[in-house]
Amino acid sequence: MDYNHSQNRAIRHGQGPALITAGPGSGKTIVIINRLLYLILERKIDPEQILVATFTKAAAQEMAERFRSAYQETPRIPVFGTLHSIFFRILKSGSDPSLRIISQKQQLALIRKELQRLDLYADDPELYAGKILNEISRAKNADRLPEHCSNLVSPDLFRLIFRSYQDYLEQNQMMDYDDILIKTKQLLDSREDLLNKWQKRCCYILIDEFQDINLLQYQILRMLALPENNLFAVGDENQCIYGFRGSSPRFIKQFLIDYPGCIRIFLDVNYRCSEMIIRRSCALLEAGGIRFPSSVRAGTTREDSVYTLHQYHDQQEEAEDIVRQIRRYQSTFPNGIAVLLRSSREIPSLMRIFSESGISCRSPKLPDDFRDHFIVRDICSYFRTASRRGSRQDLLRIMNRPFRMVSRALLLNQSEGDPLKQLIRTVQDDPILLRSLRKLEGELSFLSQLTSYAGIEYLLHVVGYGFFLQQYAAEHGISSCLYAPVLSRLKETARTYPSPDMFLNYLSCSEPETRSDRLPREGLVLVDTMHASKGMEYDVVFLPRLNKGIIPAGSIQDTSIEEERRILYVAMTRARYMLHLSYTEYINQKKVLPSVFVTDLLRL
Repeated sequence: MDYNHSQNRAIRHGQGPALITAGPGSGKTIVIINRLLYLILERKIDPEQILVATFTKAAAQEMAERFRSAYQETPRIPVFGTLHSIFFRILKSGSDPSLRIISQKQQLALIRKELQRLDLYADDPELYAGKILNEISRAKNADRLPEHCSNLVSPDLFRLIFRSYQDYLEQNQMMDYDDILIKTKQLLDSREDLLNKWQKRCCYILIDEFQDINLLQYQILRMLALPENNLFAVGDENQCIYGFRGSSPRFIKQFLIDYPGCIRIFLDVNYRCSEMIIRRSCALLEAGGIRFPSSVRAGTTREDSVYTLHQYHDQQEEAEDIVRQIRRYQSTFPNGIAVLLRSSREIPSLMRIFSESGISCRSPKLPDDFRDHFIVRDICSYFRTASRRGSRQDLLRIMNRPFRMVSRALLLNQSEGDPLKQLIRTVQDDPILLRSLRKLEGELSFLSQLTSYAGIEYLLHVVGYGFFLQQYAAEHGISSCLYAPVLSRLKETARTYPSPDMFLNYLSCSEPETRSDRLPREGLVLVDTMHASKGMEYDVVFLPRLNKGIIPAGSIQDTSIEEERRILYVAMTRARYMLHLSYTEYINQKKVLPSVFVTDLLRL
């Protein structure tokens, strides 16, 4: 295979640090694989003294498979892995080999249990527990414990939750991903013998997606690379879109400061995108003051390429036109069409329109099991409470869905027995609250006589749960139509299991359902987020809903506008041939503005 001049320089780089700026479609994986072959076959480096690190398990596996197919002389190969997996291996080699990594599901369950123990309740416990976990992660990475100030609970409560969480990990020989970094750094700082051992095993280190690195990861890699500093960092600061994980373009600048004599090479030929797409995406960055150190040019000629930027009246019209265009493209690009959105919360409503229009689609962002959705859990709590088998937690979930003015404090310290009857006895001196609870008691009594499907309809349209969902969506700044796919699937399940007991048994089953990303992919349109698309490429890409408040995200700080611009740049450069961007004039019958990035693109 022929390589361009920059690729060949990167492949044949000798010793010492090198920073390879690899833009979209520039062949960075080919460069990494062939550099490995060069080191092993021409420079006679022991494969087991080469470390290849990236940021996802899938990327590490793919790179290892591509290397094996190119190099079949010996079973001895370099070490391929994510940074976390490599650091975890180092950690286990120098401490307890029985250490395990806690799963996200276990983390959430642990935090929810602790919140219940402290009588801290939220309208959406899953979301609240996730936010607490994010704060724990930020506190660990910033080394701010126990002084960390939480936006969710008081400092004292945050310390209690954190201590309980950390005690559980230590008692069960478990770690989270933040602990892996912290403890690996501490171990290598304290164990010179272990550091020397791993430095000898990591004579050459190749890092893919270097722009995604955070401070601790960078510090550990620098330690491992000593004394030769054979660090081969491949990344693109313009594709740095994981600031919430601690990554920043500043580490690329820091690399140049820490290694002043390093070789810098620009892979400036884009073999993926058409010249038109390259020109528009680069201009988007330049409109924000982001300059390229080297001009990017197209490596292939694609004269039939299409780029459009279109305004629609509302999101319904936008989606319907996307459906029409997808139908036109499907015969030519049956397996290469993607619709990329800024947020996963935008996905369900768009997929519903696609499904109703006969467009087969898939989304890795759909839940593994819809049983975990808060709507499903609410409906199940209603049915259990109606059958007199509900717990205090079931009543806590539903008593203010819709709002009934019931304080959670009234359910504290209850004895065993029917929680609703006990609650009614507690409020005998409050006629307004008593009337509200008597009404709930009557609604539950009627619900107990209905089939599963009729019960759901009754809860939505008579009891007021449907109105609650509208209010809940408005409070969280989202469209209530996002709940339509969950409700539709819930009703389908109710038709299949008309008996409430069978309905509850099915929804209580712990067996996971088939994930959408395990379904056959032939002929399916991908609906995913812009973040998740990084590293991927498609023949046709649609980027809808480019409105103010969606991108940049409504809660974004001014300091993160640059990262939001890079997110859109990454999404635009996923397209090989056809790129369609769009925005709307109205959302939920309210006039909205286009994204500031759309304004920049319109000036071109």
